[in-house]
Amino acid sequence: MGRGRSFSGGRGSSRSSSFGSSRHGIFIVGGHKCTTGALFCGAIITLFIGFCAIIGAISSISIKDDYSEVVGQCVENTYSDGWYYSTYQYTIEGVNYENTSEEGWEYPEIIGKQVVIFYLISNPNIITEKDPVGNIPATIIAAIVLFALGGFVLYLAIKQYKKNKEVKNIQEKKDFQVGLNIPKDIECRYCGGNYKENLNTCPHCGAAKNK
Repeated sequence: MGRGRSFSGGRGSSRSSSFGSSRHGIFIVGGHKCTTGALFCGAIITLFIGFCAIIGAISSISIKDDYSEVVGQCVENTYSDGWYYSTYQYTIEGVNYENTSEEGWEYPEIIGKQVVIFYLISNPNIITEKDPVGNIPATIIAAIVLFALGGFVLYLAIKQYKKNKEVKNIQEKKDFQVGLNIPKDIECRYCGGNYKENLNTCPHCGAAKNK
């Protein structure tokens, strides 16, 4: 008896097996402080996840024509390692098949129930209860949302970076002006003591400011 490949979905929780590589500065955000670096990292991660979602959708589309569906009848449930594996009988082009899905489920399928299953056209012994292509429209929508979110976060990061840079430039100009306004030290020609040039008399000997 053949064993079919599996995909997530269906009754209760499932234990899925892999089908192969072909698939599958400070800113206030929501009341929390985020540094510019954190915003950049968040944007990059979000955009990367969106990119992966697009790749997943493309991969699903590429295998869409590899599968077809047929109605099978559940004839047995095998319990192993805490999961139920269902066996189905089905007919393809006059040939009868009986195979067990490799996907384990939290609950057993009803014996005798007619279930739509999907089989690999090149090898009808490989079956799954769920469409291996998955929900492509939902995946694409999710990718678009992630790209939009990542773009928005990136915009916030760039905006905050520019703002921080402007604040830094303004502060540097202020510091420069303050430096220009700091009185210089001069030496009293009478006692030799040093004092600030903005004073009219030497604080050490009382002599008048040097002319």
